[in-house]
Amino acid sequence: MPDHTFKPKSLEEILAPESRKARQPVQWRGRAGENKPLWAILGDEPPIGWQLEQEALARRQSSVAPLQLAQVADTNETYGPPAPALVPMDVPGKGRVYFDSEVAANVQDFIDRTGQAGMDVPFTSGFRSTTKQAGLPNDPNATTPASAGNSLHEAGRAFDIQLKNGENSIYSNDQLQQIVDHARQAGFDWGGNFRNPGPDPGHFYIEVPEGIGNRKSRIQRAQEYYRQWLNPK
Repeated sequence: MPDHTFKPKSLEEILAPESRKARQPVQWRGRAGENKPLWAILGDEPPIGWQLEQEALARRQSSVAPLQLAQVADTNETYGPPAPALVPMDVPGKGRVYFDSEVAANVQDFIDRTGQAGMDVPFTSGFRSTTKQAGLPNDPNATTPASAGNSLHEAGRAFDIQLKNGENSIYSNDQLQQIVDHARQAGFDWGGNFRNPGPDPGHFYIEVPEGIGNRKSRIQRAQEYYRQWLNPK
């Protein structure tokens, strides 16, 4: 008769050379003296909620170590804090806004290029909360807003610029084309090419690297980061 007695694996078996080869480096944050969580040992990605909780604690409690490095078993895999989902920037016309940490340098490049060309290009938006995005269809000044949960503004990967002062256009067609060229050189695509629901000439964006079908995971991460770290209630 076969022996069906449960036999748990030892830590040595779990961390056998065959298992170690399959592990991928991960980033994690923890309190000083905290034991390595199981997902760190096995090389899985930490749950986003856990990351954000630790980041919030690090900001609010001086007793929480801002950074703790660890190594798994006898490997050289080093673990550190996750990169922030959003970073603050001061932009012309708007002041403090947030952008995805992956595109912040592109935003600054755009600002530098237009500034060196002697162009004053005021921003009107960067990152938006999903709540604010949901209210845009009722805003008479909004141009073809995406539905809540689908906008790259909610992921911090888009910005809008001011095109009018009252009823008057700020830029000539040639000047707007120069702005579009500077944006493209900085890595942005232009909303003026949108067909559905229609052109949005003041909108510039960088699609998520995983493709348009994977926006929601990036939006979720940015929104959770904003709610739990940047704008806690």
